[in-house]
Amino acid sequence: MPIPRNWVEELAVEWLTIKGYLAESNVRLKAGSHGGVAEADVVGAQIIHNQLEIIHVETGSLSEGFERNIEWVKRKFEEKRQKEIVNTFEYRLEWEYGFGYRSIFVATYASKPHEMKRQLDVNKIEFLMLKDFIKQEVLLAIDTWKREQIQAGRRKTQTIKLLTLPDCYWLLNLLDYLKLSSGLNFLWD
Repeated sequence: MPIPRNWVEELAVEWLTIKGYLAESNVRLKAGSHGGVAEADVVGAQIIHNQLEIIHVETGSLSEGFERNIEWVKRKFEEKRQKEIVNTFEYRLEWEYGFGYRSIFVATYASKPHEMKRQLDVNKIEFLMLKDFIKQEVLLAIDTWKREQIQAGRRKTQTIKLLTLPDCYWLLNLLDYLKLSSGLNFLWD
């Protein structure tokens, strides 16, 4: 698996992995008409109820003008990129029965985030500020994973707070620790 370029991409990879997805960062896509290299930041794939489910995550800081930022994000999830990602994972998993596709952009910075979210929702692109991604997706996935470990009998501990994550999820472990020590209070401000 290629190494993510930054810690937000790493967080997305760990999040997808703990949710049971085969996750990969820096997924190579076909070059455009002018050449160069195109990549998807993070892609996760999992077969759920006889359907290939793909989650495509792009990350970044949106520091340009509003309209320019919207166009840049939309290009990250344009149809030809999505088709290429689907084809890549259908080939890798030898799958031919149908798929679902979820597009998420995680912004470390953006002006007018509520307007950005409204505009991108029209294009079926979920827009989350990093703070919201951690709060709504990552922390929930950690708690779900812990509950599933208890229910499956993989842990003797019956208290979610006492369960630890595998060491390889270093960012998830950090967030879990901060949550348990009240170090993430800023998420609920």
